[in-house]
Amino acid sequence: MLKKLLIVLAVLVAIAAILLTRDWDSPELGQAVLDKVNEATGVAMTAGGFRLNLLKGVVLTGVKASKFQDGRKMDLAVERFVVEHRLVPLLTGTVALQRIVIDKPRIEIIEPRPASAGEGGAGAPGVEPDAEAAAETPPTEERATEPADFTLEVRQLSIRDGIVVLRREGEDAATRAQGLDFSTDNLTIDPDAGTLTGITAAGSLEISEIAFGNFKVTDTRGRYSMAEGRFDLPELSAVVARGRVTANMQIDFKPVPYVYSLAMQGEGLDLNELIGASRGLGPAALDLKADGVGSGSRELKGKGSIALAAGTLPDAPVFKDIDRTLGKEVVVGAAYQATRAEFSIADNIATLAPFRFETARARLDTAGKANLDGPLDLELSVATPREGIRIGGVGSDVLDLLTDEQGWVPIPMSVAGTMEDPKVRLDTKALLSQAGAGYKRGLSKDLEEKASDLLEGLFRKKK
Repeated sequence: MLKKLLIVLAVLVAIAAILLTRDWDSPELGQAVLDKVNEATGVAMTAGGFRLNLLKGVVLTGVKASKFQDGRKMDLAVERFVVEHRLVPLLTGTVALQRIVIDKPRIEIIEPRPASAGEGGAGAPGVEPDAEAAAETPPTEERATEPADFTLEVRQLSIRDGIVVLRREGEDAATRAQGLDFSTDNLTIDPDAGTLTGITAAGSLEISEIAFGNFKVTDTRGRYSMAEGRFDLPELSAVVARGRVTANMQIDFKPVPYVYSLAMQGEGLDLNELIGASRGLGPAALDLKADGVGSGSRELKGKGSIALAAGTLPDAPVFKDIDRTLGKEVVVGAAYQATRAEFSIADNIATLAPFRFETARARLDTAGKANLDGPLDLELSVATPREGIRIGGVGSDVLDLLTDEQGWVPIPMSVAGTMEDPKVRLDTKALLSQAGAGYKRGLSKDLEEKASDLLEGLFRKKK
């Protein structure tokens, strides 16, 4: 009898071993598990493939998930999702995960449009924003979620080759991070909290490229911590314009849209490409402090400075246009002294405080504004020796009136267009004003009358 009992026990153990070590490929079982996740978290999740091993864990492929909360929508697509669990804690109601590996995820976070006057928020007139958001909430979001009856523990989480896109509803412009590698050894998740506010983590990250419109940051590395919806990056480094920048950044995801602040310093930045040149300008140092709201640039506000080391003014379009306007080669190829420019950013506009490029044969004073979407509105004054200047429509007598005691002539110009295609033009109004001041500096009556006639003629011609 004992012998038969041992045989039965051995068979049962063998069957159990087979069941425990076998991979179960069952889409129905997988969707049943995901339905439970949906009920516990309010996250609508599906998977194209599901493989379960009771001892090792779960492998999901073709995972898609979505979440709508507080007006913010999050969409997730994952090529392969691996969850390695510890079996014994499951018997006590604790979901103890040894390791989670997320391969090639694509995460898109869509912020709501800002409320505009007279629209009742982002929706139609007379509709309260909360009511409209509730009306648009997917059915899975409308189900009341009971407090989760399990505890979730995760020892290690890794994201490999991910993409994160942050954009605003109805807008094509977005902040895009790709090549994201993310790891943490201290992850806890509160299933009853919000999508991001319930995550506590700390670890390291690497991002191959971050694009803000046409502006790109590469080789980003740093440590991070996250708690209660706040994402802190205290030691961030990246490559910008071929130079290395360091920064500390804080992002708070609790408000909708999210808010952020940063302080950035950079060394050895190459600004030649920014103005359409291959070389010439010396290396630049950047100091910037800024804060903003959401993924758009219009809510970005900041102040900073750029210190530019000595170098040579390159043959960039804007400098070539200056020489073309003057009728002689003054700027391109000239060695300049080190200089510094202060700037501020607000309402999608970068405002440049007056600064100077100084060379042996020219002084370039510049100030004005540049829209972050491209258009320029700069004021430029180029002072250079009188000899050789030939400006179409401006006679030599007028240039003589502009000449100062040192024999230099300041020529006012304006710069429109874009950095890629600047439009440099003579500032006729400023030129007339300067010429008028010139003939009032104590000329004889005959010369004064002659200068007056010259100015009147120039004015009629330019008008």
